[in-house]
Amino acid sequence: MSDPSPAQRVRNACDSIHDALNLAEHPPAPRGGQSGATSGSRPPMPVAILDAKLDLKQKLTSWALMIGEEGGFVIDCDDDTLSIAAWVYTKADWLSAHPAAEDFTEEIEECVNKLTSPYLTRAQMEFCGEHQGEKIYVRRGQATVELADGRVEQVKTLKAWSHSRMLDVVDTPKRVAEIITIVFGHPISGKTITTAYSDDHNPNRPHPSKILEPALEEGRRKFYKVSDVMDRFGMLPGVTEESAVS
Repeated sequence: MSDPSPAQRVRNACDSIHDALNLAEHPPAPRGGQSGATSGSRPPMPVAILDAKLDLKQKLTSWALMIGEEGGFVIDCDDDTLSIAAWVYTKADWLSAHPAAEDFTEEIEECVNKLTSPYLTRAQMEFCGEHQGEKIYVRRGQATVELADGRVEQVKTLKAWSHSRMLDVVDTPKRVAEIITIVFGHPISGKTITTAYSDDHNPNRPHPSKILEPALEEGRRKFYKVSDVMDRFGMLPGVTEESAVS
């Protein structure tokens, strides 16, 4: 699927504000708790979420003022976040042609991430990489992420760095399978890797064009390199599984 157009990215950012505020106002119940808290029983909103809501409104208001001033538009919306976001949405075509369009989408995505991250389950996020030993997970479609040291990095940059580093890892079939599944998004099991090795070295079976070999052996234990396994199964860019096993 091709990337959305600049104007659509602006609209998507505005749409995400509605979803983020709704999640913050009506968070899912903690595991084991009751869902849909009744009136008067809802716990107070965490200070971090209140700060994130205020930050979002302030930044969105600043963008609306810029659009109104530079574009000569009348800002005819109410003074609340959802109304301002809806107004900016209508100016997506104009904003997408502005040099700061990418700054807008990245800034709003960062604000939305601060609102939603505390409530998202691990299944709703994707692995982005590691930083200073900490695993980083992001929302699907998220463009930037704030690291523990305060730096903001492009998600695609972290993924590329993580991918290049992980390709050289040598480990057990189980661990290699976990890396390929989580980091690269190709579901595979350790058993599939060990079976492939056995099949590739079985004289009674046709051999694939790329035979899987262990990168290291310790007694009867075999350790495989991530890139070798991915190459064997056609998971590397430009390689199909058919060509790898034909």
